[in-house]
Amino acid sequence: MSVDAREMLHFAADIAGAAMGEAAYRSSISRSYYAAYHAAYAWHSALPVPGSAGSRRTGRHETLVNQLYQPGVKRSHFAYWQSIALARMLNRNRLLRVEADYYVNAVVERGTMMEVLANSTAIVERCAQREIPMPTQARCWHVSPWRLRDATTVAAPEECGGQRTA
Repeated sequence: MSVDAREMLHFAADIAGAAMGEAAYRSSISRSYYAAYHAAYAWHSALPVPGSAGSRRTGRHETLVNQLYQPGVKRSHFAYWQSIALARMLNRNRLLRVEADYYVNAVVERGTMMEVLANSTAIVERCAQREIPMPTQARCWHVSPWRLRDATTVAAPEECGGQRTA
């Protein structure tokens, strides 16, 4: 039997809902991150051109973040901006997951767990959208294209004439 990112995310939310202490916060952070990682990995794998991992050797998780930060598609392609947005959110979650999993002396609070869960939910939902809207249908957030929760879609600056629209 296999599991998908949404199921993993639901389990992380279940842990968060019943969390009564730091051990549960850490567990939810870890499960949330892995749900987001698997969704982002599948999304990246479906791109017509993979992103560049750069020349520095890194682990699989940091490599995916690097590939998302440096998409192989052109800047005019909607997936370019979405890739960067996913990279920012996934990297934030990755760093918090590393802290939760490996730094037992660090204090992990409920707010951190909720942040990772919210970011992971946004990543999983965004990656589940297989159809990418045409740029003319997109809302433009050219100043900060990574703010996925603020817009239905994200467009490159040249696609909206440099105007911020709502």
